[in-house]
Amino acid sequence: MNRFINNIIQDKSIQRRIFILETLSNGQEFVSTTYIAKHLHCTIRTISKDIAQLKKELPQNWEIIGVTTKGYMLIKPVTDSTFPIINSYLTQSIIYEIMISIFNNKYHTLEKWSQLLYVNKQTLKNNLKMYAHILKESNIDFTFKNLDLIGDEINIRHYYCVFFYSIQKFTANSLLPIELRKKLLSIFHSYQISMDFEALCSVIFVSMNRLFNKHLIDKTICNVPIFNNDYIEFFNAIIILIEDYFKIKLNENEINSMKLLMYFVTKNTSEQKELTIKHLSESNPKIYESYLTLIDRLISNRADSVVRNKLMFNLALYLSKIYLYNQNQLSIGYIFEPLYNINSILLQDYYKNISLISHWNEVSCDGIFNKYEIEFIATHATIILNSIIRKHILFLFSGNNAVESVLHSKLKRGLGDNVRLYRELADDVEFDFIITNYQHKISTIPTIYISEVLNVKEILAIRNCVFNNSY
Repeated sequence: MNRFINNIIQDKSIQRRIFILETLSNGQEFVSTTYIAKHLHCTIRTISKDIAQLKKELPQNWEIIGVTTKGYMLIKPVTDSTFPIINSYLTQSIIYEIMISIFNNKYHTLEKWSQLLYVNKQTLKNNLKMYAHILKESNIDFTFKNLDLIGDEINIRHYYCVFFYSIQKFTANSLLPIELRKKLLSIFHSYQISMDFEALCSVIFVSMNRLFNKHLIDKTICNVPIFNNDYIEFFNAIIILIEDYFKIKLNENEINSMKLLMYFVTKNTSEQKELTIKHLSESNPKIYESYLTLIDRLISNRADSVVRNKLMFNLALYLSKIYLYNQNQLSIGYIFEPLYNINSILLQDYYKNISLISHWNEVSCDGIFNKYEIEFIATHATIILNSIIRKHILFLFSGNNAVESVLHSKLKRGLGDNVRLYRELADDVEFDFIITNYQHKISTIPTIYISEVLNVKEILAIRNCVFNNSY
């Protein structure tokens, strides 16, 4: 469950039950209570109680079975989803109820809310104060007289775009009228735009609701994003459709706010990356030079110009997006999950990149980027670098041909796409490692020795060895 939804739910017990439900439904094997407890930072006894409660809430044809020495497993029809259960937890949340009501222009005092929700007034206020910390990431806050949101309209719209997009996956309900959705899909397919369609629907739904409820964009949007020609034509077609469907004429502020929110849900294309680099170098040479400094720091001791150019090209659009988030005081933390729970190979580079980007932020950017923005840049820099830096490994085997083929297949699958696995020496290749089951005579290349069993733990150890020495 992502951070945004967890903060809406608030109830720790329900958060744990959702995690357990998602963990048990991810595979057809037992999951130990020790693993769950360690991940959730609680006791095994607490997890046992949560599972007992969860069993009472499951559909009749679902079952959680437990084996003392193995853990728990969820048995359910493969055609059934956990989403309706999670949706029921979500819609019972105090924060959910209040945020939906505010969106629909229904405002109540704390006294009235405590009556409607059957909750103590002080408890309610405490819950709202806790949630206010999340809102403040995007410069929004509660006003408590008649409970409402205060802040710039673009910030409130951004919050609600994430809110409805996040909860949409748990329900089959459509945000937009079917007729409008069909017309949007037609435009979407005509232009073959790389964009999250459901996120686009969320932007339109929120923008129109806020507009018709007289919540208007009253400030100029900072640094309106630059689109390529395909996106400009697509965006103009969307605006024409919206104005025709709702019988309205959007002003410049409204159009620019939608353009900004739609830009955030576009997916990266080569043309858009080139346009971003060109625009950045021409319109803001100072930021561009700072960006090049960052690229040099990230590639560290690697003098490979190919790696440098690929990183510069691929990271530009992410930096452009995070800069727009920053300048418009919008929270990337609403939609971004840092790389906390991935394998150790990527994590080592990630933490190194966090350090480099934090230093660059202080020295070259006057510390403008916050914690989540730095993590966002570091995440994508790490992913890009891992995708373009390939290791060349020589696999030498002595023995049965069938065993050799099996081990080669295991290594190829286990080491991933960032490894090129060879079975013989090549004059034009500089090998990073040799993986072998016998004592060879090549002393110039680091060697990893394996057994003919080669289990999962051995492969993970090999990956750690290979990639931890990457740079």
